[in-house]
Amino acid sequence: MMVNGMNVHSNGDNGTGGKVDTMNPHDCVQWDPSLKPKNYTIKGTDPDSKVLFRDVNILDSTGADPFKGDVYIEGKRASFFEKELL
Repeated sequence: MMVNGMNVHSNGDNGTGGKVDTMNPHDCVQWDPSLKPKNYTIKGTDPDSKVLFRDVNILDSTGADPFKGDVYIEGKRASFFEKELL
């Protein structure tokens, strides 16, 4: 049976005879129920954002070797990349 995140047997202990299981000491942690975590949200990528990465290795997923170039990102999509001429 699980009680407060701990395995408790019918005799009331956690199956270790009242000893803390040193392999899983976190099983004995009990949080104060009055503590409430803050609610964080992650804002998505702004659709108006623009980022230019210069002189990066580009993998085009064709199986070809990576190549050096620049990548321009608008919002969530790569809108342009340019292969560097050597």
